[in-house]
Parts: sequence; structure tokens; C-alpha cells
Amino acid sequence: MENEQLVRRLLELFGRRELDRAVALFGEAAEFQVPGSSVISGTYRGRGGVLELWRRQIELSSGSFQTKLVALEPAGDRVVVGIDITAELDGEPVSWRRTVTYRISGDLIVQATCVEGDQSLADRVFALKHG
Repeated sequence: MENEQLVRRLLELFGRRELDRAVALFGEAAEFQVPGSSVISGTYRGRGGVLELWRRQIELSSGSFQTKLVALEPAGDRVVVGIDITAELDGEPVSWRRTVTYRISGDLIVQATCVEGDQSLADRVFALKHG
């Protein structure tokens, strides 16, 4: 599978909340880096770590966390994607742009690095307490 197809497949599976199938596209020792100062900020290691990140995003947004692919640029062993994020914060809809760079090796994602277009908003959505 080409790198672009791999990432498209990942986003499709994640969008349908087929998390176990989506995480299988990551290598066993993959790392997913999330910036900021929220409770999801940090580096997640392995498939178990990636699943933990995804589940926490969904849980902390009360299930409202949604993604929409808006840009995809393959570049060698990397694929850079622009994703529009929507969620609810204190019952109100919010949105921001996220950029994720995926590095692929041997038909598996081995690294993902996230950059939030509005880090402050992302930190508030993924805080333990809102308000």
C-alpha cells in the first residue's frame, strides 16, 4: 500500500471509530507526539499508547471529537495531513485545524507528530475540567 493510501485508510477507519483496525496500521514501536499542556499532551508509544490517546480524545470531548481531512501531501517516507477538528466545549461547538506528519516504514506508521492550529483551544477541550 502506498503511503498516501495508508494514511487515507487510517483516517477512514478512525472516522468510523474502528480503532482496533486503525491502530493495526501503526508499527509495534510507533510513537505519537502531542503538543500542549492538556492531559493528552506527551508521547504515546506503541499501539497501546496510540489507542490510549485516541480513546482519551474521544472521552474528554464527551464523544464529540470528529475529524475531517482537508489536505494530504505525501513527501518521501512522510505524509502531512491537514485535519479540521470539531468537538464540544462546555456544550458549545468548537473547531480548529490540526496538522499531523506521519512517517511510514515498511507499510506501517512508525511516527506521528501533531501540531495544533489553536493550541490554547485544544488544551481547553482536552482538560480534565471545563469552565
